[in-house]
Amino acid sequence: MKPHRVLIIEPFASGHRGVWLRRISSQLFARGWRVLIATLEESTRHPSMSWLAQSSIAVVTPSPAANATAVGTAGAPAGIWPLARAEWANFHLLRSLEGAARARHEFDLVLLPYGDYALHAVGLLGSPFVSKWVSIVMRPTFHHREAGVLAPPPRLARLRRSLFRAYVQTGTQARCLTIDQPLYETLRHDRVVGARLAYLPDPVDAPLPVDGARARARLGIPAAATVVLIYGTLTLLKGAQHLLAALQQLACHDVHLIVAGAQDADFRGMLHSAPAQALRLAGRLHEFSGWLDELNEALVFGAADIVWLGYSGHHQSSGVQVQAGRLGLPTISCDAGLIGWQTRRHASGLTVRVSDSAAVAGAVTALVDSAPLRSALGRNGQRAFADYTWEAGGDVIGQALEEALASVAHAAKPVAARALGKPRVAEIES
Repeated sequence: MKPHRVLIIEPFASGHRGVWLRRISSQLFARGWRVLIATLEESTRHPSMSWLAQSSIAVVTPSPAANATAVGTAGAPAGIWPLARAEWANFHLLRSLEGAARARHEFDLVLLPYGDYALHAVGLLGSPFVSKWVSIVMRPTFHHREAGVLAPPPRLARLRRSLFRAYVQTGTQARCLTIDQPLYETLRHDRVVGARLAYLPDPVDAPLPVDGARARARLGIPAAATVVLIYGTLTLLKGAQHLLAALQQLACHDVHLIVAGAQDADFRGMLHSAPAQALRLAGRLHEFSGWLDELNEALVFGAADIVWLGYSGHHQSSGVQVQAGRLGLPTISCDAGLIGWQTRRHASGLTVRVSDSAAVAGAVTALVDSAPLRSALGRNGQRAFADYTWEAGGDVIGQALEEALASVAHAAKPVAARALGKPRVAEIES
């Protein structure tokens, strides 16, 4: 029996995309699937995609013209019309990637790890794919108010909800997975789309556990300090400026700050502000700029007592929140968005309005002064996020693909004593 074949379509490599592509491919391979990847040529040169050169996975890249029209929605373009233009371009890009793969290879199904690229466009135009497909979505916001998520109401929320329901119902899409638990809980009993929607606990690689004293010695941080970590792709959305302003208010001088990750220009500029300079001169600011490998990631998490999640204007989920939870580290989180929703739901940290420096300073003080509180919140996080692993995620994705494959076989099976008419192309070619 030939192994099942899945085409993973991921045009871009920014953010978590390259890591997700590698981990999903590995999980599916371990479950007996043959994997084919369709992406843009420029994405294959991104550092997060370097693993492709050492793998046996076939990679399809489209013509240079497709690269020229690629837009991406990783940054969620501001405004309805920029978003519509981006989704229109991405809809046709996704279609061209499947077409390029179909011209050269055989495969049974398509997996789209980031359905948000063209979610609303698919709701309007229908499927970009001939094949049966499974997708993962992360960015819908129309449900926030209904689910108790603190966030500004999105423009055209009713239209967005309608287009999302149309997206999930798209004829050739077999299953839509979401890492957004409030979205799943809001729609799981919806009589139209509930049966096609499934929850995927945001799978994250937990940093390797490292002895805290050893990590601090390696990083030059005093053993007795209380350490707050800001980690990831560092932009002003991380809210570090609010934490720095709060730290200026503290009379306690044994609170240290680790800033670790790739910094953009605005973040680098912020680290030259007066609060940052004061912390640096006191020897309490520790910077590790750029992409951190597995060892250095383990060191910065191992040295930390608290993880900062006081993001500003960010209403989506956070892989760093899962990493902190898996390691039993309490968080100081924004009260808004999915980060605040998860923190409150699981009591895994303290939530604050990040623009209120007094409230931030109070949260830092409460955690610095109470090791038992840090420990209790950390244990809650460990329990809450214990199943947010790639092994569990691989089971959910694999099951969705198996169900999609079964639906393909069922659609292609002839039915006796009934005039079916001309079969749909999507059912025959998938």
